[in-house]
Amino acid sequence: MFFLARSFSLSGTLFPQGSAYSAIMDRRDHTGRQNLCGVHVQTALYTTSIVAIIISLAAIALGILLTLHSDWHEFLPLYKQHLAYLRRANPQEYWLIYKIVAISWTVTHFIHGITVGMTIAGAVSTRPRLLIPQFLMLILLTGVYIFSFSALV
Repeated sequence: MFFLARSFSLSGTLFPQGSAYSAIMDRRDHTGRQNLCGVHVQTALYTTSIVAIIISLAAIALGILLTLHSDWHEFLPLYKQHLAYLRRANPQEYWLIYKIVAISWTVTHFIHGITVGMTIAGAVSTRPRLLIPQFLMLILLTGVYIFSFSALV
């Protein structure tokens, strides 16, 4: 059965090896596996990685600024609506939790930046196992964002 399918394939015996049609079919088969919606998979990976690194750097900078200048968050509507009461009720516990959240935010995005670098290294060296840490980090970040947004509502 395999022999019959191979003998009647378009790039096999109907068109000799090296003809223009077989070259087009071979190229289409090769690029078809690496394209996703007309975009090369590695190009899409590099583009999203650059965006992720920029966002991680911005989040790290925001975390450092909010850790060093802790009074800046008082201008946010969230503080005026919810956190001002918690701060007046127990200020020491509030500042401890604030520092823990700000430092955790910074460390989490720093680790995410490292996993993006591992993903780029995995794409260059064709080691798909290096993509797993970023997937786990993205799942963790998605869960944290869902939990924090649901806690605000």
